[in-house]
Amino acid sequence: MERKNQLKELARTCGTEITCPYCEYQLDKIPKRKAKCKSCKKSIYPRNESLSGKIRLYRFLIEELKALSDGNWEAWFEANGDVLEARKYLAKEWKLDEVNVLVSDAKWRVLNKNLSIGVSQNDWEGVFLTYCSMLRQIQGEKNTNSGLLASLVAGFMISGYGRERESIFSNSAYRIGRPQYTLIHQLAINPDDILSLIQETDAGKTYCSLLGGSLNTIIDRYKAEVSEDKEKLKSLKKGGV
Repeated sequence: MERKNQLKELARTCGTEITCPYCEYQLDKIPKRKAKCKSCKKSIYPRNESLSGKIRLYRFLIEELKALSDGNWEAWFEANGDVLEARKYLAKEWKLDEVNVLVSDAKWRVLNKNLSIGVSQNDWEGVFLTYCSMLRQIQGEKNTNSGLLASLVAGFMISGYGRERESIFSNSAYRIGRPQYTLIHQLAINPDDILSLIQETDAGKTYCSLLGGSLNTIIDRYKAEVSEDKEKLKSLKKGGV
């Protein structure tokens, strides 16, 4: 309850009405949906303030505010407690007010923590799922950092096919699966370019060493899975499905 009251107060006092919540640039009009400030180029989020219903412009706590307005804040809070704790930690580390720490930054900190725990415990299923979440986050943020992307794809590919250390060379070992590997296709990465993208990454070298496999084996299995799925789609289309 205390957190909910704090959130309502933040919603009431921290949003702006017609200026950018980052740089205070005077906007021509209140945006009806997510927009970018013409001055600082940062994202602005219009939301109904939870008490009065008045539209205000925010830069933080977007998901939590939406959960509050939708009436499912308790479930959101329970599912995202680790993210809120990470925000507090980052605020202290960066010497910022907590409201100035983006939820996306806190999520990234939590994902990196989960990654470290998964590797230390040889929980390769957990490592793979964490990399899936990381790729979804950079996709949503339209992050174009090529070094980060290469590292994430390397971890995603190798942990995905090597979730059981002993079976990394086996054809019967884990598949990545279409919903997952489509992530990297949506990031405009051609299957034929995967090897050149990840072969010099520290993540690629480290995970291959930990799991006892080679990048060529990983890429061959990936290409075989993509090819197999394409053939299945062709058969379905021929069958009129």
